[in-house]
Amino acid sequence: MSPMQIAVHESRTDRMSGAEFRAFQARRPDHERWELLGGVAMMTTPPTIAHNQISSNLERLLNHGLAQHAPSLLATQRPGLDLGEGDYRTEPDVGVIDADYDAGQRFVARAHLLAEVVSDTDTMICPTRIAGGST
Repeated sequence: MSPMQIAVHESRTDRMSGAEFRAFQARRPDHERWELLGGVAMMTTPPTIAHNQISSNLERLLNHGLAQHAPSLLATQRPGLDLGEGDYRTEPDVGVIDADYDAGQRFVARAHLLAEVVSDTDTMICPTRIAGGST
């Protein structure tokens, strides 16, 4: 989980599928960060500067090694993942993906490495409710 996440529970009792979540996410402003965890949409808060620095250092070190040993791969921060049919759509802090991507691409269906920086605040979850399923 990211440093702090806010759970969004819609008025229905079932959980979102990956496809339902992507449709929900498409209606949200670009500045909002969302992940689907076990069928529940979670809005994430910005990580701490220290968290970002660790992610940046890892990304830089990975890209340095990949440039020398696997130039067809790229380390990037917060790649959107569409891995399978489940009810998880996460954005890890750093991921190694294929370097061949489209300029407007947001999601990948394959990753070679995923890394999450663990923070002290990772256990803080603040539930909220969306009235009528809209925000």
